Amino acid sequence: MFKRTQICTGVLLALSGTAWVTSAMAQTTQPSEVVEVTGSRIKRIDAENAAPITILKREDIEKTGATNASEVIRGLTGDSNGSIPSAFGTGFAAGASAVSLRGLGVNSTLVLLNGRRMAPYGLADDGQRNFTDLGSIPLDAIDRIEVLKEGASALYGADAVGGVINIILRNTFTGVSVNVSGGLTRYSDGKNARASVTGGFGDLATDKFNVFANLEVSRQSSIMQSQRYGRGPQFRQDMTEAGYDYLEFNQYGILIPGVAISGGPAGAVRDASGGTNYRFLPCPGGTVQPSAAAVAQYPGLLDNFSSQNGGPAGCTYNVFDYFQVQPKEDRLNLFVRGTVQLGGDWQGYAELSRFQTKVETKGTLSSVSSNWPDATTNTLVSNAGITIADTHPDNPFTPDGAANRLRYHTAEFGGRNGSYDTVASRGLFGAKGTVGAWDLDAAVMYSESVTDIERTGYLRTSVLRDYLSGTNVSGQNPGLEFYRLGVNAGLNSAAVRNAISPTLVNQTKTSVTLVDVRAGRELMKLAGGPLAMSVGAEWRKEELSSPATPFTTEADIVGLGFSEFFGSRSIYAVYGEVVAPLFKGFELNGALRHDRYSDVGSSTTPKVGFKWAPVNSFLVRGSYSGSFRAPGPAESGNSASAGFTNYVDPLLCPGGNPVTGATAADCSGTVIVSSIGNPAIKPETAKSYTLGLVFEPTPDTNLSVDYWKVDRKNEISAPDPQQILNNPTIIPNAQIIRQDDGRGLIGVGDPTVNGGAGAFAVAGVLAPYFNANATKTDGIDLDLRHRFNLGSAGRLSVGAAYTYILSFKRTFPDGSTLEYVGSHGPTALSGNGGMPKDRATLSLGWDVGPWSTTGRVNYIGGMSNKETADDVDCLNHFADGSDAPSGCKIPSFTTVDLGLKWSGIKNLDIYGGVKNVFDAKSPYDPQVYSAFHYNPIYHLAGAIGRSYSVGLRYTFK
Repeated sequence: MFKRTQICTGVLLALSGTAWVTSAMAQTTQPSEVVEVTGSRIKRIDAENAAPITILKREDIEKTGATNASEVIRGLTGDSNGSIPSAFGTGFAAGASAVSLRGLGVNSTLVLLNGRRMAPYGLADDGQRNFTDLGSIPLDAIDRIEVLKEGASALYGADAVGGVINIILRNTFTGVSVNVSGGLTRYSDGKNARASVTGGFGDLATDKFNVFANLEVSRQSSIMQSQRYGRGPQFRQDMTEAGYDYLEFNQYGILIPGVAISGGPAGAVRDASGGTNYRFLPCPGGTVQPSAAAVAQYPGLLDNFSSQNGGPAGCTYNVFDYFQVQPKEDRLNLFVRGTVQLGGDWQGYAELSRFQTKVETKGTLSSVSSNWPDATTNTLVSNAGITIADTHPDNPFTPDGAANRLRYHTAEFGGRNGSYDTVASRGLFGAKGTVGAWDLDAAVMYSESVTDIERTGYLRTSVLRDYLSGTNVSGQNPGLEFYRLGVNAGLNSAAVRNAISPTLVNQTKTSVTLVDVRAGRELMKLAGGPLAMSVGAEWRKEELSSPATPFTTEADIVGLGFSEFFGSRSIYAVYGEVVAPLFKGFELNGALRHDRYSDVGSSTTPKVGFKWAPVNSFLVRGSYSGSFRAPGPAESGNSASAGFTNYVDPLLCPGGNPVTGATAADCSGTVIVSSIGNPAIKPETAKSYTLGLVFEPTPDTNLSVDYWKVDRKNEISAPDPQQILNNPTIIPNAQIIRQDDGRGLIGVGDPTVNGGAGAFAVAGVLAPYFNANATKTDGIDLDLRHRFNLGSAGRLSVGAAYTYILSFKRTFPDGSTLEYVGSHGPTALSGNGGMPKDRATLSLGWDVGPWSTTGRVNYIGGMSNKETADDVDCLNHFADGSDAPSGCKIPSFTTVDLGLKWSGIKNLDIYGGVKNVFDAKSPYDPQVYSAFHYNPIYHLAGAIGRSYSVGLRYTFK
């Protein structure tokens, strides 16, 4: 039997992206302790598993300096494309954060709390993928986090495709512990403060009970991107100084006479006769002056800041005044657990929790002239031709009986902001003990997540049109008033403002009701140890209600995407597991699970594995598992969603170069993508494999190397606009919608488009969810740890974790296969984070006397700025036509963190840390749409800048 000494511990503590390794002996379970680890339901002294698992202990987490659980988990090197940062305030699932192991999506990573499920967040990523919100987990209540880096559907259920993250909270506690901390950035913003109190009483051995509670309160202040202008051109809006075309990333709302209307001027009215004869509205505030490089590219820019056509000077604004680097977050978490000895070896337990998170996001100003989807007709609504009545008091043209086209940004309403107040409640009651030779554990649980959402700064188009024309078609303008513009915006009454831009309020709710029972026992003795088995049964009911934002059902909110889904289903499951140590040093294990869904049928998923230790210093392990992911309610139910993503137009810009009449702004931009629930959708299936070894050449050196592979078929996919634009027939029933953006027809384009007249700019792509794609991904995880004993100088430990993605290939319905690893694709996936090939951490710890010092290097590999790894065309270009960024590559990103703790007084710890010590700046990323000009999924620390924290912890015994 492979002995669980330092080598086993080294495997269990294999470094993740955030793990701080302490001494192996401190982590070793005593030989007589029986434990259960994630990936197996069988309790045994030897906790090593056939599949790779990472365990982050409480002390490891504390040394990261993390302020929330999301920061810890999303730092795993296995987290990849599709991961959701809390900074993604403009996404469908704003207000939450999630992890995407192996880049397979947040709905393919199963997150457990104490081995059981939680209700998912009430909003779906991209309107499709349901997930567990990591922001709702109380940091100080965590005892450890176990990360199983393989599919585990045979034990935990169908959605454990990419892996399982089991967050295990404290089991018992006596005494009182107080922990307070705070921090801020080098810019004196982004302040955070956290206070936690944990108290408990009762000793299980003597008092036969224990009750404890943890109360945690925290606040994180927001950071606006306008507060980071000094960090380089990637943190400023005008990218001409870096060589980019002014129009490509222009968000000012500028009119350039004779060139183009890019997004429309912030405040201008066009002559009813058409053309580019615009007159500017008086500006209610200061304007943003163009850079010298911008004027050199487009001299006509200067006309915006002087009298033009008899009108006043132009009004521009800076979009970065409305972009957030970090949202404001408030958390109030309460966790209570009670345990009581019932007699004999039976024990009853109960857990009650209430995790409350409030996230406030900021967004850009609303334009009156956007495009957006109409979910009821599966078409697009266009305000490109919105007009102002010729009798409007702010119309700069002489009344001639014809309405005038309007370009305007509603600064008086502020940005399009959101408040997401989530309460996640959970109650669990259970008992465990033995009956004969069987160990039993049974529980009943109810978990729910309720999110109250308020959005402000959005416009009702029907009401807006009435107040621009002095009519009352909507019934909201009985006085036939006008909505005043520009410098006269202050004349609008509260009633007018509230009618045009009402507060949009809705509530989402999800719940999981669960009853489960588990039993395990040893059956007989084999040559290598006891043959053990476990069996279990589970029933759960999942309910999800996520109504659409008010007025979006009738497509009446300017520029706002649509998402709505409802669902309810019951799942019945039975499973079994066997562990067979056939001979000394060699063990086989297998598991089988059968799930029956009330809405999509049944599935049986297997798992087999082995581990072989020919000598005490060497272990070989491997596993195979099957997975079955049933479609979620957003994919198969009464649902629809529509949002925005980036694209490159191969029709108007073949090879990345605009056709005659088109501009750089037509080559790439933001496009509406609309997805519709499909009741005929089928479940996904997947197979995953691991093969690895663990090597301990000396008692102080541990090395593990694991190869992993996932083969997923019949994928449930939303329409990928880029793939549809590249091949319009790739998805049945897909539609590409092109609309006039105000400049008339663009170039000649495809003569078969628009009756032979030519092609308009892309406005939207529409298609149902479908089963067709297949994904194969594989890679290598490497974990290394070495410890030095320095005698009187203390202990020094070095650790490294490295994940290398060998391949991430997706096969499409037409049979084409694309390689995404190392590229920015698939660009349609949540936030467009991209898929770097490699991710690594290097840690160094030094403990001497009462002092503990830790340091960590975090590395994110670079990636090409292409849709796929094999593409020839770059997604973006400089003004001179060359690939952008230089070499068409997003550079790698490295940060260094330091931590220090002093424990010189009994029961007192004083600690502090510095993150991003060298103030590394985020690389410029022109593609990501979860932020602007930088990638918050991988490079958020570079936007925040160097930050500092300090805290203390005191325990009363």
